[in-house]
Amino acid sequence: MDAPSTRALISSIIQQLASFTTGETTDFSNLPPKAQQLLVTLHCLLPTTLLPALDLLDRELVIRVSDTTVPEPQRAYYVRSITPVTSTGKFSAQPIRYEVRLRPWNCTCASFTFAAYKDLGKDEPLELEQTEEAEEPEEPEETEEQEETEETEDTEDIEEIEDTEGTEKTIWGGITQDRNPPVCKHLLACVLGEYCFRDRVIEETVGQMAMAEMTFQWD
Repeated sequence: MDAPSTRALISSIIQQLASFTTGETTDFSNLPPKAQQLLVTLHCLLPTTLLPALDLLDRELVIRVSDTTVPEPQRAYYVRSITPVTSTGKFSAQPIRYEVRLRPWNCTCASFTFAAYKDLGKDEPLELEQTEEAEEPEEPEETEEQEETEETEDTEDIEEIEDTEGTEKTIWGGITQDRNPPVCKHLLACVLGEYCFRDRVIEETVGQMAMAEMTFQWD
């Protein structure tokens, strides 16, 4: 059996962590031992982003904006920067904020952009792929009965995967297909706020026009 992907592992940890949270205000220093163990495991997988993400939640810098005026409510997160600075290196009077979308798995910060594109160009050369394809032996033609049997097996495999994954497949990575999705502290804070620590997220409900304006006015 293949080892679970990072995506599946983190999704499972977050789902387990959500079962230990309550509607009361979360005290990160007083979580149940099992929840603390899950956070330690998550820290091992995400060593540079977990603590900054928890700090954003602790400071209540994460805002969830919802538009409930449409049949399918739309939702976006906005995360304020802890240390906003200008191009000259001085502190800015206007705090910087970043827009986060969990379903398409995106954040407007530079760290996420770098994480998303840092692995580009590491694929094997096209010539090597073509050579390997040319060396593969030709397979004999299959009969109609064999094709029908394989199609049935493929369908059963797909159904089994969907049943075992359940809702976990969209917790970490959204609708993307990456086995190891890129992440930043803002995106991680929003995921934890969505599934585990909702009491640490500021809720705002706006109309459709206001939602559209906020989308185009992020810093």
